[in-house]
Amino acid sequence: MLKHIMLLLALAATAPALAQNKADSTAHADADMEIKIGMRDFERLKSERDSAMTAYKALLPKYNKIVKNDSALAAQLQTARTECATFKLKCDELQQAQRKANVCLFNIASNFLYIPYEAYSVEKLAIPAFEAVTDKELKTQHSVNYVLLKSYQNDVKQLLDFITSAEKELGNPFAKNADEQLRELHNLPAYINYKQYRDWKGTWLGKRLCKVEAALRNFKGDRSQLKFGTIKKELQDCLDTTNDL
Repeated sequence: MLKHIMLLLALAATAPALAQNKADSTAHADADMEIKIGMRDFERLKSERDSAMTAYKALLPKYNKIVKNDSALAAQLQTARTECATFKLKCDELQQAQRKANVCLFNIASNFLYIPYEAYSVEKLAIPAFEAVTDKELKTQHSVNYVLLKSYQNDVKQLLDFITSAEKELGNPFAKNADEQLRELHNLPAYINYKQYRDWKGTWLGKRLCKVEAALRNFKGDRSQLKFGTIKKELQDCLDTTNDL
C-alpha cells in the first residue's frame, strides 16, 4: 500500500514537466508542419496570380502616364498662378495710371474756365479732354464743369447782350436804380449756370458776372457809375475767336 502511494506522489511531481515537454513538442511540431494542397487548387491560385500580374503590367503604364500628366498639370497650374499674379500687378498699375490720366484730363478741361474764352482751346481741347475721362463717378460729380464748358461761348454772348441792354435802359435820365436789371441778371441762364459751380466767383466769366452785379447794386441814377466798357471789350474779344475755328 505504501509503495502505491509513493508511486502516485512521484507521478504527481513529474506531471508538470511532462505537460510542458508535451506542449513544447506540439509547438515544435506545428512550426515544422507541412501544409499540403491539391493540384487543382494550386493551378487555380497560380492562374489568379498570373492574371493579377498581367493586370498590373497593363495598368502600370497608365499609372505612370497619369503621374506624369499630373506633374505637367501641376507645373502648368503653377505657371498660370505666377502669370495671373503678374497680370494682376500690371492691371493694378494700368488702373492707377488711368486714374492719374483721368484726373489730369479733368484738370486740363476745368482750367479753361479760369481763362478768357478762346474758341479753339475750349471746343477742340477742353471739351474733348473732359469727354475722354473714363471715370463715370468723376464725370458725374463734376458734371457742372462740363455744362459750363459746353455753354461757355453762349454764356459770354448772353452777358455781353445783357450789358448792352442794361446800359441803354439805365441811360434813361429817369432811371433811379437798377433793381429790374439785377432781377434780369439773376434770371440769366449764364448766371444760374455759374451759381451751381462752387468756385464760380473764381472763374473768368464768374468774376465778370460779379463785377456787373456789383455795378448794378451801386447804381443810384448816375450813369457814370456804369463802367462796362472794359468788360464789353473783353467779352467781344472772346467771341471774335470763333472766327479762327
